Amino acid sequence: ALADYVAGSEEAFAELMNQKAVELGCTNTHFTNSSGLHDRLHKTTAMDMALIMAAAMRNPVCAEVLSTREYTMMATDHHPDGLPLISTLFKTLDQSIIKAGKTGYTNQARNTLVTYTVGPNGHEYVYVTMDNSGHQKALADTFAVYKEFCGIE
Repeated sequence: ALADYVAGSEEAFAELMNQKAVELGCTNTHFTNSSGLHDRLHKTTAMDMALIMAAAMRNPVCAEVLSTREYTMMATDHHPDGLPLISTLFKTLDQSIIKAGKTGYTNQARNTLVTYTVGPNGHEYVYVTMDNSGHQKALADTFAVYKEFCGIE
């Protein structure tokens, strides 16, 4: 619905995504849809995903969405108290290490995870794991890298 509203169609929105990817310096990314669902022509790399995440974190709205643990949508007739949404990344995770992130899964790509954090030295870090065997394994790998290379405990 958002793609249709912004660009008139999913295809036109994907083209806007491709243009933005090029502006960000992505060299091996091609989007065919806005959902990330499998398409044989839809592709990216860990490096390109890191560039996209770094840019997203410079956008205040994206940064807020990617770092929000829980959000309750406004009330409707079907959900008079609103509809609570809980981040699949943060539902069981202490946000002291990972400040923001996005999970993903398709049968073809398996578990993917892109995360953002700030180290004790004030440097910003983005870590991407792709083709991982499970969500918990992706998190364990991320924690290990942040601890070993970024000094984050």
